[in-house]
Amino acid sequence: MNWNVYKYRQFAQESSQPAEDLAKRVDILVRTAVDLGCGYGQSTRALNDIFHEARVTGIDRNPEMTRLARQRHPECQFLTLDMMELQGQYDLVFSNAALQWIPDHEKAIPGLMHHLRDDGVLAVGFPDTRGEPLFDIMEELIARYFPDHSRWNALNAADYHRILKGCSSSFDYWETDYYYSEFDPNLLMDWLVSTRLEPVQADLEEEKVQALAQELKERVGEAYQMDENGHILVKIHRIFFTAVR
Repeated sequence: MNWNVYKYRQFAQESSQPAEDLAKRVDILVRTAVDLGCGYGQSTRALNDIFHEARVTGIDRNPEMTRLARQRHPECQFLTLDMMELQGQYDLVFSNAALQWIPDHEKAIPGLMHHLRDDGVLAVGFPDTRGEPLFDIMEELIARYFPDHSRWNALNAADYHRILKGCSSSFDYWETDYYYSEFDPNLLMDWLVSTRLEPVQADLEEEKVQALAQELKERVGEAYQMDENGHILVKIHRIFFTAVR
């Protein structure tokens, strides 16, 4: 699959708002921060703006993303690296919309906590879109077209409370719904298919990708009522937590 990072950029502001909301919940002096799964750097730039004195590094395993990030945000440092291969310790380990691709949160979250300095903060946010028709239809189609890549790793609130109690000195956990209504649904669905399939890092058959996208558009057109501008209202539910070492 030839993943188009420029589709990702069309929705940059909307995807960055949860990252900004999460960063503003961090109440410590941040001198060093790492942004895991930074994409093309919008969330890294937000951290740089909010934590003025910090040295901020964004990491992403997609080299095209980090190339664009360096081009767009030269004030930040970017590395091409898998987030679970992180090295070093930081005041803030931050991740927006990446942990859902990482299996076994029981081990992954404590593992990330080990990269914090004393009293450092792990701040994480990611979508849990189960129950929203658009995403339920998309997951059903992915399971049919690409059965080896049908996966979603979000747990429930009780699980995260238990995990965080076991690996942090204190934590906050909350969930928020974000609503999006100002985009052409065809562009939105093209973007969602790209972002949903890209992390598998596999050579997916482009014909199957296009067939999936077309069927998704047809079924979403039946599941939602469009407004007078041809737009649909989509809810994206997000899980957030901050945890102190």
